[in-house]
Amino acid sequence: AMEDFRIDIILGDGMSARTINMPLQPFTLVGATTRAGLISAPLRDRFVVREHLDYYSVSELAKIVFRSAGKLEMPMDDETATEIAGRSRGTPRLANNRLRWVRDYSTSRANRVVDLEIARTALEMQGIDELGLDGFDRRYLETLQRVFGGGPAGI
Repeated sequence: AMEDFRIDIILGDGMSARTINMPLQPFTLVGATTRAGLISAPLRDRFVVREHLDYYSVSELAKIVFRSAGKLEMPMDDETATEIAGRSRGTPRLANNRLRWVRDYSTSRANRVVDLEIARTALEMQGIDELGLDGFDRRYLETLQRVFGGGPAGI
């Protein structure tokens, strides 16, 4: 279907099986993955254009956090949005998850007041450091250093 815009459908079994050739309107197929290494080479080679996207910058993520905070009816200053963004490893999904955690923390502990100190306290409570690493990430990096001398390791 990707290359010749048709699908062959087999009806029936055995000797009585017949094939219906069904033409398709031309279409554009867009594929996306965060695990490109798991895609077989023949499938990957069928995509003519391959793009690799970079992570978001802290300033781009801060805009996303600020916008999401508005949707959550959660007033926030730029400094607080930047703090959450800086601990989100360039990923909007993590930024929004961390924003929701800060909101939940502020609701239960700070009367829904969200400022820089509340955000830092909430994220530190989850073990998320200034680089956006959590306890599991730090253990993984420590293992790479301790067991493999900081060198390459296969998983």
